[in-house]
Amino acid sequence: MTKTSSQLVKFTKDLIHNVAGFDDIIDKALEPVKDYTDTLADLVAPFKSLLSLISLRRKLSLKAFLTNYSRVLSQDYTIDEKETEQLEKYLSKEENLHFVTEVIEKGVQARSIKSSAVLGIMAGSILREKRELNLLDLILIDSLAEMNDIDMQNFMSLIEGGMSIRADGKLELDEEYRTRDIYQEDSWGLSQLSRESLEITIEKLKRTEALSFGEGGIGSVGNARGAFVFTAATEELFRIIESSGVMKSS
Repeated sequence: MTKTSSQLVKFTKDLIHNVAGFDDIIDKALEPVKDYTDTLADLVAPFKSLLSLISLRRKLSLKAFLTNYSRVLSQDYTIDEKETEQLEKYLSKEENLHFVTEVIEKGVQARSIKSSAVLGIMAGSILREKRELNLLDLILIDSLAEMNDIDMQNFMSLIEGGMSIRADGKLELDEEYRTRDIYQEDSWGLSQLSRESLEITIEKLKRTEALSFGEGGIGSVGNARGAFVFTAATEELFRIIESSGVMKSS
């Protein structure tokens, strides 16, 4: 049991025990920042204001992550002596410790506060289930960390459009699609969504492997801009975002 893993278990136990007052503690840290522009003669003022805004953004991300992390771990779950031993055993494996801490790090540093919230849910679930490192989780973590709010809205609209064209309401996996065709036919209901913006999101998620692309050759455009393929990772990313409830506040 390393010092880091011991600290993680202790932090999680303390967080669960203090979950009732957790929001108040963080909210106090999010009080409006001091207006440094009152004194125009203070040349350092703009830099101080900027640093305050950056600090506020980080605190909001931290709150979103930890609120959801603690929520998952406080529902019908207790870290008693037996569970502590199991967590210590789980985290004694270096790859598991790195797995959990990577989710925490990316959750706090994510480009979207919504992503921070979803990653908080993932981190809590991984620790609670003592889940072993797997490729799908890594894809989801990287994808969420890279998505901003616009990407997340674009992605959800794309998946809902893809499901709407099928009678069973499910995605057609391994089928190649192109934004050019989608916007010409308008059968996906995406006409109000900027094609350029959607393509930026698609290309970003192809890099993180939440979306894939065709092999190229006869009948396939391969990795052309705006061309994509839905996969099992696509379905799972949609599921965890939808079930988190973060899009309901949009």
